Order: sequence, then C-alpha cells, then structure tokens
Amino acid sequence: MVHSFFETIASEPSLANQCAERASHNNRPTRSFTQVFSIFFPEDGELDSDVETWLQVIAEGFEFDKKNEKRFTIWEVEKLFRSLGFHPKDPENLCAYNFWLYLIWMYKQLLEANYERDDNVFRFMEGCSIHDVKLVIIGNDPCENNLSSGYAFHDLVCPSTKQLLDFADNEIDLVCEHLDDYRMSLNSGELREAKEQCSLWGWIEQGVLLLNSKLTFEGDEDIQEGWEIFTDFLLKYLSDLKEKVVFLFLGMANFKKADLIYRDKNLDESYHPAHYTYTPARSTNSNRDWDEVLPFINLNLYLWQVHGFNREHVIDWSSMGWVKNRTSRRVDYWIKFLSDLTNNWRLLSRGDRRVYGDFLVGRNRSNGLLAVNIAEDEDN
Repeated sequence: MVHSFFETIASEPSLANQCAERASHNNRPTRSFTQVFSIFFPEDGELDSDVETWLQVIAEGFEFDKKNEKRFTIWEVEKLFRSLGFHPKDPENLCAYNFWLYLIWMYKQLLEANYERDDNVFRFMEGCSIHDVKLVIIGNDPCENNLSSGYAFHDLVCPSTKQLLDFADNEIDLVCEHLDDYRMSLNSGELREAKEQCSLWGWIEQGVLLLNSKLTFEGDEDIQEGWEIFTDFLLKYLSDLKEKVVFLFLGMANFKKADLIYRDKNLDESYHPAHYTYTPARSTNSNRDWDEVLPFINLNLYLWQVHGFNREHVIDWSSMGWVKNRTSRRVDYWIKFLSDLTNNWRLLSRGDRRVYGDFLVGRNRSNGLLAVNIAEDEDN
C-alpha cells in the first residue's frame, strides 16, 4: 500500500503545480512541475502499481537535508501537505514530505538552468516493482543528443547502447562456443534489429534495473549532485535490504559508488560502453575491461549461486527488445553452462579483481572460459 499522500496528489496536478510555482516564484515556467515529474501524475489519476512500490520505499526512509532549501519553499510544501490532510512533521508522513520537498528543490534548479528537455524522469519505476529487482546496471546520465527514456541505455539509439548490445552478444557467443551449441545465439538480423531499436525491455522485464546516476542531461554540477541524492538512496536501499541484488557500475564517475554497497561480493566495475566508442581507442585496464571481466556471464553466475542454484534468477541476455519466445529453453542452456563451469573448476590467478560468490569466470591462455573456486583459491 502506497502512502496516501502520493495517491491523493496524483489526482490533484493543479495543486502540485501551484505549490511548485509559488515555491519557485515562477508563474510561467517553460515546463510545469507535473510535466517534469509526469510519472507521478497519470492522466487517469491512478498511480501505476509498480511505481507505488518505489514510492512506498521512499515514504519509509527518504531523507533530505532541509538546509538546502529556503524557508518560503519549506512553508509552501508544508502548506500543500496540510491542505490535503497530512501533517508534514508526523513520523508516518515525514519521509513523503522530505521527498516532495526534494522534488520542489530539484524543479527549482532545473528552472534556473533553463531546462527544457522532455526527459522521462523516474520512468524506470514503471519497468518492475522495486521488490522484483535482481540486478542493477548503473550508467552516468542521458545522452546529450537523445531525450532520456528514464532508463540507462534503454530506448536510446546511441553508440553506448549499441556497444552494450555488442558486448552482450559477444558473451552469449562465448557461452555457445563452450557448449558447442548455438541455439541461444542471436543471428545477424536479430542483433542488427536490436541495435536499430536499442530496446532493452526484455532485460527490464526480467528484473534488471537500468539506472543512470543522474536523471537529466544537464551540465550544472548542482543539478547532477542533486540527482545523486536520490539515486544513492536507491542503491543503498537495494544493497541494505535486498541482500542478493547484484550491481554493475559503469564508468569512472560511478566507481566511487561502490562504497554505498554493503557487501563486497555482489558488485563489479567495468568501463562505460562509451569508452570503447572513441577513435582512436582508449587504453584499458584489464580489471575493468569488458573482454576480461565478462560481466554478463559473471552476473548470471552470481545470481544463480546466491539464490541456491535457482533458475528463476538467471537472466536471459538474448532477450533484447521484448522478451523473446523460448526464454525458458535459453535459460536451460545458461544453467548447463554454469553447472559445467562450477563442476569442473580450475584454479586461476585472480589478481585484485572483485569476485562473486564462490566462483568467477575468467579466460585461460587459449582464450577459453574457466570457473575459479574462490574459497579454495583463498585457502591456498
């Protein structure tokens, strides 16, 4: 059950806009508050059931330092809450109030920066319930030349997303080579279509959260840091309260966020896909190079192990676009692959790489795949 304030305000967009306009001293904004945060104001006034799960988590724990905001803004938000029958200082309302004050604060900064893009801020909440998130891939910010879909990479026809799809296809091919069975691989037409559409909905439907650390493209440092107040809150929640969620941080700017993750065996770091799109190519560190880290394989390996070898938690990376037919059969191939590796592990020097669970997957000298028994490697 979502906090009643969010249910009430969803059907009162005019009140939300009035509060934002008064707080910002702007009676004619380029984009209204309800346009910028449209996901909280559906046309029929009924919040999406998945969105409600995210809002409830916010209502139970979101904090915002009110020193960031001016007194008259605080007063306007408090007045809005009271007008709808909610005392903002009551413990059951405090976090919802903090979040709304935060939204007003962000809105004011966007207005001051003349933000006019029609980005779908917070749309990632529609993809799946927060309680169904299995895996989080953290990108940087939306592309400069493309409106944000509300997700990292998804629905963005840009070099980074195309590179991400190439990496996924490459690791799928490695699995097929290991099994000597290519029925789960993408043919050239499927991969070409996936890169033309750049839709990752098939991943999202399986519980993959594609989250940018900054939710709008805007060079203003205060705005970027402002978004990270919220996305850091989500990362910490998913780490603290959902022990078996796995994280993949992409890009140097996001590596520092590893400190937010409570457990050191459920995260990995790789270069942002954009790193590989530059000409001439940039130098790479093998500990963060996609060809060495093999994140798609290792993410599945971790999920499979930590959930008690449960197939329901294995991701079918071949499902680019809408979830394809025969997903269950492709997961069967993944299980065979993961079982084969972990049942026939060999020791392999792992250097200073972060690892998952009891095993990780690396390459041997002939470029084949090996599973490493981490527990025994450490004992030795």
